[in-house]
Amino acid sequence: MDGAGKDTHAEFVRQRYAKNGKVIVRAHPSNSLFGRLAKASLLRRGKVFHILAAIFYFFDVISSF
Repeated sequence: MDGAGKDTHAEFVRQRYAKNGKVIVRAHPSNSLFGRLAKASLLRRGKVFHILAAIFYFFDVISSF
C-alpha cells in the first residue's frame, strides 16, 4: 500500500484530535532493532523469513509501549 496516503491520513487524524488532548501516533515496523529486522525479513524469500518477520513485528509493537 505504498503511496496510499496512510501517513497523510494519520497526520490529519492526529491534528483533529490533538485539539482535545494528547495524541500518540505509532507506525510499525519502526526504526527500532525489531522493526529493522522485520523489514529485512520481509524482503527475503521463503516461509521461514516471513514467519520471522511476523515475530519481529510482534516484538516491535510490544516494545513500543
